[in-house]
Amino acid sequence: MSVYDDASLVLIPSGYKASKLYSVVPTSGDGDLTFSRSTTATRVNADGLIETVAINTPRLDFTSGGCGKYLFEPQRTNLYLNSDTLATQNITTTADDYTVSFEGTGTVTFSGTYSGSLVGTGASDRVELTFTATSGTLTSTVSGSCTSGQSELGDYATSYIPTAGTSVTRGADASSTSGLSSVINSVEGVFMVGLEVLANSGGNRVISISDGTNENRLIIYYDSTANKVLVYCRFNSGNQAIMDYTITDATVLHKVAVRYKENDYSLWINGVERDTDNIGLTFPADTLNTFSTADGNTTSSPFFGKISELLLADYLTDTQMVELTTL
Repeated sequence: MSVYDDASLVLIPSGYKASKLYSVVPTSGDGDLTFSRSTTATRVNADGLIETVAINTPRLDFTSGGCGKYLFEPQRTNLYLNSDTLATQNITTTADDYTVSFEGTGTVTFSGTYSGSLVGTGASDRVELTFTATSGTLTSTVSGSCTSGQSELGDYATSYIPTAGTSVTRGADASSTSGLSSVINSVEGVFMVGLEVLANSGGNRVISISDGTNENRLIIYYDSTANKVLVYCRFNSGNQAIMDYTITDATVLHKVAVRYKENDYSLWINGVERDTDNIGLTFPADTLNTFSTADGNTTSSPFFGKISELLLADYLTDTQMVELTTL
């Protein structure tokens, strides 16, 4: 018998439509999740090509090849005005991190608020450079072939944002769904996510189950400290369990799970129990009813990364936890 036979909710990157992520368990639709993004966006499809995705439609992204993963990104603006074929351009910068990326064999040479260059390596190769600018004017001098160009405020590159004459902003991806008490065991259970973050920066990045408030919630998150995974449980305005583990690289896939019941909390990552907390209350039945790619009922600490799997189940044995979280 597979551990998935005991699951009350299983989500894998498969069925979706505008504003909806379909769960394969349960088949009734009671575990389907909502999705939002206020603008169009792009993804890399299964053929390795960049394509545009409609407003509020999830992105099944294949950037790394293999199986696709649901992509969640922050709001970003492409400051280059003609991204399809770059031309020399001035940009006003603040004292902050910027990332430039493009495809092609050309070169972008920077002067003004930052000095350096980014050299292309191939017609279909995407190269990127993150740097700290000063306040003032940054000049990007383009030579050779530079296509799908992007300059964005932030310390890592995000998916391509096409522009034609003006800068363009892509909205943030998010999922927040209430009414899930039938698929969340509040008293004792397992909450597992297969996930990777976009960069080892950006503050806390949270995935939560809650009662729709910040007073009763169980969260899995990547800490603002690089490569640190934490689990935190709060019930009735009191902290009940806190566990953590440092991994090697948060930007690659990990299967992270918390198993919980009263005075029995454990954190599992990639087939191994990594931490425990044996003092802590759990929730009364039917308390937890909301899933979110942020912290409880707020939009704070949003998760930005890729999700390959989401599972909720009743309490599982150690053997089942090993099976569930092994890559």
